[in-house]
Formats: sequence, C-alpha cells, structure tokens
Amino acid sequence: MKRSRALAAVGAAMVLAATLAAAGPASGAEEGGGKPAEPSLVGSAKMLRKGGDDVRFAFDAHGLYPNSRGTFRVSHVGEGFSGYFQGIVDCLVVGGPVAVVTGIVKDANVPRLKDRRVGMTVYDHGRSCGL
Repeated sequence: MKRSRALAAVGAAMVLAATLAAAGPASGAEEGGGKPAEPSLVGSAKMLRKGGDDVRFAFDAHGLYPNSRGTFRVSHVGEGFSGYFQGIVDCLVVGGPVAVVTGIVKDANVPRLKDRRVGMTVYDHGRSCGL
C-alpha cells in the first residue's frame, strides 16, 4: 500500500507540474539582462499545494531538440509518503514565459518510474524562459 501511495504521489507531482511558478532564473540570460546564447531552463521551484505537501522541481536544461541536454529532479513529500525522481533531459522547447522539457527517469525511489519518459511544463510568471 505504501509503495502505491508513493507512486501516486510522484505521479501527481508530474501532472501538477503543468502549471508551476519558477523560483529561480528560468532563462539562459546572464544576470543583469542580455539574450541567452541558447534556449534554456535553469532554476528551481516549489509548488504550492493544499494540505502542506512539499513539491519541488529543479532544472538545468539547455538547447533545442535534437541537441537538448541537461538534468531534472522532482521530489514530493506529504503526510506519510515521499517520492522523488531525477533524470536526463532529451527535449526542450521554450517560448516566452513557458518551457516544456521532457526526459528519461534514471533514478527514483519508486522502481516503476525508472527508465520512463516524463514531461513537465513550466510557466515562469512573466520572465523569459529562453530565446
């Protein structure tokens, strides 16, 4: 029962990533302005959830497909469960304040997530997510 609850928690984190407020810089631009050299999504975020769940995301993704590269990490801690997964970026698309990143899970505390492809969409509250 505990394992399926952890899987459900991590799955919920993936679904809820559809609208996420970034807490750090989400573009490839240097501090102080300037245009990024390539599309990128760099930073971390915490999702606000009712009930006190702690859902966190971290991204270090660069380049457009087929040259996308980087990493991602997601953790979800709630009452009586915790789940995490991390992996390698295989696709990044950015446009204005929105970035979509996909990748393959390489490590997770829920074995059924390992080697699965996941996708996340980030909305950056008006800051640019790339070019």
